[in-house]
Amino acid sequence: MEFMATTTQGMEDVTAEEIKELTGRRVERRKGRVEFEGSLKEMYRVNLRARCVNRVFLILQKRKAETLKDIYRISREIDYMWIISENQSFAVRATRVGEHPFTSPEIASEVGRAIIESFRDSTGKRLKVNLEEPDVEIYALLVDDDFVLSVNTTGESLHKRGYRKYQHHAPIRPTLASCLLRYSGWKPRNSLLDPMCGSGTIPIEAVLMAKKCMNHRDFLFKKLKIHDKEIFEKEKKIEERGENPKRIVAMEISPKHLEGAIENAERAGVLDFIDFIEGDAKRMEQYLDLSPEFLVVNPPYGIRSSRKRAIRDLYEGFLKSAERISGESLLVVITAAEKEFKESLKKINGEVIEERYVLYGDLPTKVFKIILG
Repeated sequence: MEFMATTTQGMEDVTAEEIKELTGRRVERRKGRVEFEGSLKEMYRVNLRARCVNRVFLILQKRKAETLKDIYRISREIDYMWIISENQSFAVRATRVGEHPFTSPEIASEVGRAIIESFRDSTGKRLKVNLEEPDVEIYALLVDDDFVLSVNTTGESLHKRGYRKYQHHAPIRPTLASCLLRYSGWKPRNSLLDPMCGSGTIPIEAVLMAKKCMNHRDFLFKKLKIHDKEIFEKEKKIEERGENPKRIVAMEISPKHLEGAIENAERAGVLDFIDFIEGDAKRMEQYLDLSPEFLVVNPPYGIRSSRKRAIRDLYEGFLKSAERISGESLLVVITAAEKEFKESLKKINGEVIEERYVLYGDLPTKVFKIILG
């Protein structure tokens, strides 16, 4: 079978490497997703163990489509009996990328009509539609003229880990945090610092990565006709050897956010592996007793123009402090304030070894990889 895993746009290569490590299969990168071949075992494994993936879809068809008639015809030709039972409900979600003379809801409507008619021809039965809580969720993706029809095996996005008891006003998605950690090259044997940790997502994800913790949820694949409970339970019981991370430090200037980060770490079961410190990222040397090998941080962006100066001062102070505590540390920063960050970089001797654009939700951001010291 063929699958696609959705991920943060701009981090497809990082996610592809993770899936390749998990499955041993060949992977292909697409915009915002990674495609791979495999059996049910590989699908279960990625859902259970991937930390950079949002959802995993079973691909039913990939074809060129320019019109709604094309989309209907392609969807109508598929046999859905091996996926859905006559007593189950379904819904169609659609996403359209590019210029088209029709909308995403129109795509969903045509695909839904095609599924009902195809299934009725095969069984004489009419499938039920349930837009709120369907048993089977069909996903129609049209990127320019590339049409992909698939089935959601995951259910709710994997970025919803379930440990966020405290909600920061601008939290980073756990899946993106995991992408940044993998992108940095950090390993559990390396020390790690997040000097502006907010609600603690980056350090929490680091521990979960190191311990090789699984994603626990009520996956949607359990309702598919092809679901094999025996294979799934066997995959769940495989114990991958994780390790305790060397040292992870989370710093935050706000007592409220720091308390929330501690609550989240406790709920995630990783509190014992993170040192939480209340401190100012512009004066880290006053609070730390280590020179961290890796720094991974999602600082404030200061989107409002009135905050640009404050953000520039924060970035400059933080980078100078990072340089003072560094012993050839590697720093990864994600920010939407690219101009302010680049201006601040001129004040230190750090070497930018790579930068890339990443779509953070709907917000274009820049990720920098920098060698300090």
